[in-house]
Amino acid sequence: MKNSKYSLMTLAILAITFSLVVAAQAAVVEINNQNIGSSVWYMENDNTASQQGVTGPGTPPLGTGSWQFNTGSGTGSGLGGKAYLWFTGVNLGTTVVKPSDFTTLSYSTYVVSRNADTSVAPYWNMKYDLNGNNIWEGGSTDAYLIFEPANNGHKSTDVGIWQNWDVANGNWWSDNSALGGGKDNFFLSTLNNRIFTLDLLAGQSNGDIWANAIGDFDAVSIGIANGAIFADTTYNFETPLPGTLLLLGSGLTGLVLWRRRKAVLNKG
Repeated sequence: MKNSKYSLMTLAILAITFSLVVAAQAAVVEINNQNIGSSVWYMENDNTASQQGVTGPGTPPLGTGSWQFNTGSGTGSGLGGKAYLWFTGVNLGTTVVKPSDFTTLSYSTYVVSRNADTSVAPYWNMKYDLNGNNIWEGGSTDAYLIFEPANNGHKSTDVGIWQNWDVANGNWWSDNSALGGGKDNFFLSTLNNRIFTLDLLAGQSNGDIWANAIGDFDAVSIGIANGAIFADTTYNFETPLPGTLLLLGSGLTGLVLWRRRKAVLNKG
């Protein structure tokens, strides 16, 4: 009986330990308008583009909000609106991460509005060390790697719905002819040199089909093979409650607890 008791205790301890490890390896982090600058994401806008956490649209995959890109109308040739959200959870300038290292890379998108008969939606970009010299030089010696929902089944009619994308195992293309150029597809698992940046973005420098596009994303999950570098994390993008509402909510919670405690004391 004694041994049985200890066995049960051992199993309970192991179960708790396992749950803590799983929680640590699959954390959910909230990103909103208040912590975006001090978190693992850094935003940047070109010309008429803007971005922010918003409520909705529709029913987001996590919470009640999402992150929204708005490219704006652009301001002329070569001055189209472009919004970037850079991932800074890993310092890619000093830490070697290869495309094939991603065990998880996924997100969900929602197109609010865009030009008719286009399929644009928030997409991913990586700067890739094509020649393997550990220096970003651009031009023909390196490459931009691009994941677009439009190259993975997203259609011009897919407006006003949330869609999920397995980016790590999806079709990518590159601007560099050495990787096929154009819309020729390849997979991250085939690329074993380092990357220098990882970002989500919307728009292009000349506006064009991206002018006045509004698109949201949420539930961004990132995992890298070497967990010591970066464990699996899902980012839940939200717009936080105003401070006054937060205070009101905490005040109401305190009032409810006080009334319950008073009722218990009166019964005693």
